[in-house]
This record gives sequence, C-alpha cells and structure tokens, in this order.
Amino acid sequence: MKRALLVLIIALVFSCEGEEDRSPDCSAVLCPADQFYLTYRNIVGDTLIGTTYIQDSFKLSSPSSVIYIKPIPGNEGNLAIFYHQVETDLDYSLALSANEIDTLNFKFLSISSNCCVDSSMSELIYNNAPIPAESEGLYVLTKE
Repeated sequence: MKRALLVLIIALVFSCEGEEDRSPDCSAVLCPADQFYLTYRNIVGDTLIGTTYIQDSFKLSSPSSVIYIKPIPGNEGNLAIFYHQVETDLDYSLALSANEIDTLNFKFLSISSNCCVDSSMSELIYNNAPIPAESEGLYVLTKE
C-alpha cells in the first residue's frame, strides 16, 4: 500500500506543470525587426539623404527624448526607426541640417505576442500632412 501511494505521489509531482513550462521558448524565436523606414526625395525622385543632407546621424527629438538615427549601411538613402524608440501620437523634430528641421508624428499600434512585438503604422504626419506608405514600412518624404 505504501509503495502504491509513493508511486502515485511521484507521478503527480512529475505530471504537474508550472507556468514556465507552458510558456514558449523565446530563445529559439527570431523576431522580425520592428521598425519603419524614412527616405527623403526631391520632386524628381532623387534621394536626398547622403547627397543633400549629409550627416553621420540625424537627430530625432521630442520634448521628452532625443535619439540619433544613422543612415542604413548599403542603403544610405533610408533612415530606420525602431518603434520602441518613439512614442505614438507625439510630435518629433528631425534635424536634416542646422537650418532645416521637419516635424513628424507617428501614429502606430504595437501588439505583443508571446515572444515578439509587432507594430504597424496607422498614420505618419509630415509637417502637418499625412503621408501614405510607399511600401510596407517605407515612407517617402518629398522636399520641394
């Protein structure tokens, strides 16, 4: 009888799962980069980042934060901004040069899954005008 009770207790202990046992193993998950891209072009379509606006990094600031965005190596015409670096529905200033500063407002939604965060832009406001995405996550800002 004692032996049967001991076997039953051991079986119960090993069959119990803790919360950590039901959570996915995120160490094996490769999350996509949660970012969007900005590129500046003139009205003819020429890229302005790296030609007209030449900096090692560009200052993006709000009343509560400052970040520096570097052009993407190999694609210097684009600036990548990670969603976690900015807040939704907040005005930001992007310094293209000492004399030229644009206003940007990013309206987006971030959803956390078990391992990753997926964000999507609902609207990007550039100098008080809405800008549609040219392709998934790419916003083309036109300078006249």
